[in-house]
Amino acid sequence: MFSSLLHLIGRLHRLAWLAGALALLCLAAGSARAGRYLAGLLISTLSLKTGKTCSAAVKKDGVTSSKQIWRWVLGLAGACMYAQIALAGNCTAIRLNVDPSGPVGLPITNGVSSTLIPIRITVTGDEAPGTVLGISTQTATTAQRLRCTNTPVASGLTGIVAGQPSISVGGWNVLPTDVPGIGFSIATTGHESGIKSYPLDTDGANGEIFTSLTGTGIGRPFTLRIIRIPGTIPEGVSRIPGAEPFMGSWVAGDNKQSVYNFSGAVVITKQASTCQLSFSPSSSVNFGVIPQSKLATANNSGRSDLKFVSLQLTNCSRSVTSYSYSFSISGSSSAVGAACNGTLSNAATDSTGAKGVGIQLGTNDSTGFTPICWNRTVSQNITATTGPITVVNLATALIGLGQPISAGNVIGRALATVNYN
Repeated sequence: MFSSLLHLIGRLHRLAWLAGALALLCLAAGSARAGRYLAGLLISTLSLKTGKTCSAAVKKDGVTSSKQIWRWVLGLAGACMYAQIALAGNCTAIRLNVDPSGPVGLPITNGVSSTLIPIRITVTGDEAPGTVLGISTQTATTAQRLRCTNTPVASGLTGIVAGQPSISVGGWNVLPTDVPGIGFSIATTGHESGIKSYPLDTDGANGEIFTSLTGTGIGRPFTLRIIRIPGTIPEGVSRIPGAEPFMGSWVAGDNKQSVYNFSGAVVITKQASTCQLSFSPSSSVNFGVIPQSKLATANNSGRSDLKFVSLQLTNCSRSVTSYSYSFSISGSSSAVGAACNGTLSNAATDSTGAKGVGIQLGTNDSTGFTPICWNRTVSQNITATTGPITVVNLATALIGLGQPISAGNVIGRALATVNYN
């Protein structure tokens, strides 16, 4: 029985030569797929040649040697590789007349173009992945059909960003664009959730792919959806695609025959977040009347009672996830002492101004009062929110500068700078 099995394998490997002969007939007939048959023939021949060169048909005591078996195995493997190549699914595009029963036109190489309606979208960047940001629906004005071999065949979209596969987001098959955080999906009949990227989809179960719904020459309806995907959308105005109107191609078959080419323009505008900056209870602090004796303590370095105020961001147009702040001296005041003792001089320098007195500014938190450092930026990351956001809790007081003190007015101004994202 074992000898019979080996004999059968020996005959099977000769199928590669028969397939090669069929390939030559296809070449002679000018078949569009002749190149694939020829490749299969070469692989089969090389497999058999390698097997024959590496081993000789040696028999000992009437038993076929292992070397002979390897020759058969290599030959059979070559035939299988040949079959894999020869049975590739290719598609040919044919122009479709209005009357589907009438003659069709000549084969064409380029797909039918469909220009999608331009979309203008304004986003905040806070939209959840899967959110449909914009829709454009249009019916193509022309159609064709594809005749495919060995169906169903691989099909799908080739998009703006080469080599990027489609992903499923919010139930849609989405391809990324050249704008971070923005993807697109093109849906049509039979692909209601969007055509996947090539070669993840399949088409042509009946041997043909119609680019019209009924084969009448009337083009398919297509729906372009702009969809939020993971990523940070850049602020300002972005155009999709960035360089040209090409959006993508729907291709089918191992030869990537174009079914439809899509073009259009999508303009994405991400508005910068705007917040109102406010001080609570007020941006002006009135110290009232401070006894001179209170500041004259500690060698004229005493301090009045603290006055409290908070700096806040409110009514933000979109969520803020981080901010930074710094303080500088404004007006005719100047820093007194070290940069990080938060003290500025009295701007009232005329005869009405107090002498030997300054204003100290600092933060107030669970650790107590800490003088600020002038022109030093402090940054903070926070959970996304539109506010109100307390940037910093402040405290301020009048302070003796260690000099003789005389009564009078005290005026000073500090400037707060806040940046947020």
